[in-house]
Amino acid sequence: MKKKKSQTTAGFPLRVAGERVHISALGAPGSFSEDAARAYAKRESLTCEVVNKADFDDVLAALDDERVDLGVLPVSNLVGGLVRGAFEAMGRFNFQPIAQISLDIRHSLLVRTAEVRPAAVERVVSHPQAISQCSGFLSREFPGREWMNWSDTASAARDLSEGRLDAGVAVIASKRAAESYSLHILAADIQDDPENETRFVIVRKLPS
Repeated sequence: MKKKKSQTTAGFPLRVAGERVHISALGAPGSFSEDAARAYAKRESLTCEVVNKADFDDVLAALDDERVDLGVLPVSNLVGGLVRGAFEAMGRFNFQPIAQISLDIRHSLLVRTAEVRPAAVERVVSHPQAISQCSGFLSREFPGREWMNWSDTASAARDLSEGRLDAGVAVIASKRAAESYSLHILAADIQDDPENETRFVIVRKLPS
């Protein structure tokens, strides 16, 4: 597995090591954007508090209103391509990129309990990027099952755990999301490409 990589954009100073920063990130606790925020903070020796947001506009609105210091957005994946929703939101706000970080994304297929067997799965729910990155696996192992888009991977895991999705649903999310929401891992490392890397950009409010 590749190591997490971080790159600072030339011309934009890093935060001071040890400083406490609030970073807005897409998704419920356990999301890959949250992982990217924590990886960036660790790389730069910052004390980080992640502020989880429901959508890309909320990530940047929190930055614009100075409720957070930084924001993190996924912008591209080697398999899924550009993250359209992120770029649409970025067109509606003023911000300044300061760094980027790439993460290896490992997807798991999660169900509510160990009693849910593959034959009982009726639908697969996740963020469209995650579904795209696992489409070969899904077509091969779960032919004919419905695929449904959700706001983010971790929110799908949370909603399955809390009963907002029925027991016949499997969600694509991280192993950390499985642990966070007490879900059973039906299959691990289901991404089609073993080199499944997503690039995230770290942004701050554009100085006035």
